[in-house]
Amino acid sequence: MENKDKHTPGPWTLRPDCWVSANGDDIITFATAGNKTRHYYHGSGETLANARLCSAAPELLQAVRRAIPIIAENCPDNNHEPTYSPEAEVLTLLHKALDKAEGK
Repeated sequence: MENKDKHTPGPWTLRPDCWVSANGDDIITFATAGNKTRHYYHGSGETLANARLCSAAPELLQAVRRAIPIIAENCPDNNHEPTYSPEAEVLTLLHKALDKAEGK
């Protein structure tokens, strides 16, 4: 299956020095000067797609938080194990993304 995403494939990790890395390569850093945050993007043609993905993060986080209880309510199994239903698999992915976003 071909990857149709234009951003750098994940997983992305946030290092303690505020660099975001993907597959061992640094792709973005966030730096704060006074009350302004500066974003420095590094890389090739994926740079703009990475920036767009980062800029969508607040809305994606809001969508994840709203989706979890809705999907959980409609999950056919009580254990929420990904081997039991597609809903449980999606819940597992959403919880993993939420934990990552919240630094857990």
